Amino acid sequence: MAAAAPGSRESLSFGKRALFSLATLLISLVAVELGVRVIFALRVGPTVLLHGLKSAQLSVDSSVEHPDHRVGPYAKYTPHQLRVDRDHESGELFQVRINSRGFRGEDVAPEKPPGVVRVVTLGASSTFGYYSRDEQTYPRLLEQILNERSHGALRFEVVNLGIPHSTSTNLVALFLAEALPLQPDVVTFYSGINDMHDRLNPPAVTTDVRGRLKSNTAIRSSYRWIRDHLLSVQLADGLLFSGTRDRYAKEQVAGHAVGKSERFLANTALILQESRDRDIEFIVATQQAQSQILGDRQTLAGVSYSDEVAMVQAKLDREGWVTRRERDLVTHSVLMEELRAWARAEGVPLVDIVEVLDRDRDVLLSWVHLDAKGNRMIAESFADTILPRIEARW
Repeated sequence: MAAAAPGSRESLSFGKRALFSLATLLISLVAVELGVRVIFALRVGPTVLLHGLKSAQLSVDSSVEHPDHRVGPYAKYTPHQLRVDRDHESGELFQVRINSRGFRGEDVAPEKPPGVVRVVTLGASSTFGYYSRDEQTYPRLLEQILNERSHGALRFEVVNLGIPHSTSTNLVALFLAEALPLQPDVVTFYSGINDMHDRLNPPAVTTDVRGRLKSNTAIRSSYRWIRDHLLSVQLADGLLFSGTRDRYAKEQVAGHAVGKSERFLANTALILQESRDRDIEFIVATQQAQSQILGDRQTLAGVSYSDEVAMVQAKLDREGWVTRRERDLVTHSVLMEELRAWARAEGVPLVDIVEVLDRDRDVLLSWVHLDAKGNRMIAESFADTILPRIEARW
């Protein structure tokens, strides 16, 4: 049968059908994207409707110069917005306040008020307070506890500079650009798990689609841009490529630890030096975490952090592979031991949150995020260290 001649009625009809199909597809995709944005807006915050999840945070490239290196980027939220979070146990939605500086909590005066002891808390999502109401985050609880224990002799103000997904490198930049101008008297540091992210150590077994994307730089960059700007793609990415099927062999687990502690401690040492130069009390803390190898949160109550690390190691020896979260916990445990040794050597006060929460590890709602009880335990532990040191100086 002869093909339709250009300009013929059959050719024009085919072209119209193709355009109609393309338009239908585009309209359907737009409808799906709008529907997903409405759902996310209800569960995350109204800014998602126009800007998506990526632009909810401002990616800031710090202009602060440091003698050792140019400080890299960090992130903070778009100022003056209300976010939405969900109670992990009841499912109830609640509002989260972002202040004029782009951080969680009440607005902070640029100049420290006279007679106020200002404490700045550095960290990621556990410090920000995932699943926690504004009054239940450990920085807010820390402020209450310090003021209660000081009985009016001192007035404390605690500023929450926790930003989800921050690594220790991000926190150095944030510390120099955001914390130091606030003239803090005390800086606390609770971090570690985000330094486990390593794009250079792919799993031995992963999905074919994700593997192809990672192997091609142009495709990988394009896909990340699309994922960051289209919530429907981001949602599908989270459902299909959660990493639960990734497997890491023994040599990959060993390789994953290389350089992690050194980079983390170098960043921590930089904050320490800048703090000492300004007579700021710098207090570090180990970070409690889990690998989700146990599955049921309730079983965590009877299993210590070190016990779980041993369980992951036993699985690695027995089966020859572990998941990404399990691999991360093994490396994280090395980092925490190195942090303890570094703090002893440098004379830096350390709050051992791993040890504190080992008594009640079921306070972990996810791999690192805490319930209200866990946040209070952290706040009390920091207060135990902060108050006597400040009282001795004031």
